[in-house]
Amino acid sequence: MRKDAYVGMEFETRFFFSSSSKDQLRCKKEEIVETLRNLNFVNLHLDTTEINYYFQTPQQKGTLKYTVVLGYGEMGRLAYKRAVSHDNNIVANLEFGENVEFDRLKEKVMDSNSPAILLEGEFHWNAVDNYRLIQKRSKYVLKSKETSLRDIHCSIDDIIELRPNVPLHYVSVEFETSVPETKILQSLGEVTQKFQQKISCVPTYNDKMSMFWRKEATE
Repeated sequence: MRKDAYVGMEFETRFFFSSSSKDQLRCKKEEIVETLRNLNFVNLHLDTTEINYYFQTPQQKGTLKYTVVLGYGEMGRLAYKRAVSHDNNIVANLEFGENVEFDRLKEKVMDSNSPAILLEGEFHWNAVDNYRLIQKRSKYVLKSKETSLRDIHCSIDDIIELRPNVPLHYVSVEFETSVPETKILQSLGEVTQKFQQKISCVPTYNDKMSMFWRKEATE
């Protein structure tokens, strides 16, 4: 779990993979893992199962979600993230977050000083069950003799529960760093471009909320 409260920048490149066949997607994930090894990423063996609750208003510009890591008690992480720019496939996000007990979730979301209220201008409470996603996350870090480059991480998320009647299965791959140094950002761009070439895929600028719910909500 992250520290109690934080404000900062996050730089990321995300790829989504989907298939109607679990077996095909499992094969794709094996290819992804092998590619990460070839790119000198090391599995941290910190696999977790997360329940993510997303909140949305019709004209929302950022993403607000509450994450509970199973097996880590009643405390979850409430985070607001908003993209401010993107360059060479890297999206720069402004992120606010804090650890919040589930019983205080609504109070924290609707507080006048919360990022959702301050940056969205208007925010309405939505039933969390309408926007629940469960995923298994595996974490990797770039192995390098240069200490600074170890701040480049990769997460593989298996979406294991989305909503009823979803015909596809999904895997999300996200490369990221929170260190805004030129050398690190250049290395992040190089790594993601190599990954893109080896896997024959294209990055997406959408987060999970945009991928799975926003279109549905506006139809």
